[in-house]
Amino acid sequence: MDQEHFGAAIHLATLLANTGDNKKAAKYFRHALKIQPDSIAANFGLGKTIHAVTKNAEASIPYFQKVLLLDQSHYKALCQLGIA
Repeated sequence: MDQEHFGAAIHLATLLANTGDNKKAAKYFRHALKIQPDSIAANFGLGKTIHAVTKNAEASIPYFQKVLLLDQSHYKALCQLGIA
């Protein structure tokens, strides 16, 4: 798998999340993470999507923590952890 597949997966996941199709969005965020596990966008997107689908804030925490591990000043991830 190459970077082109990552770009397609992350863009499709984001589009699906923005249109409210969170279950499919989660599938493509996970696919993007298989290609690029340290992607801030994919970890953050999956965290938000898991929270939206399951209403289980605790299930989303590891993804926001990964974002903060990669970028300690990621304001949105800090906010999501506060919500969780």
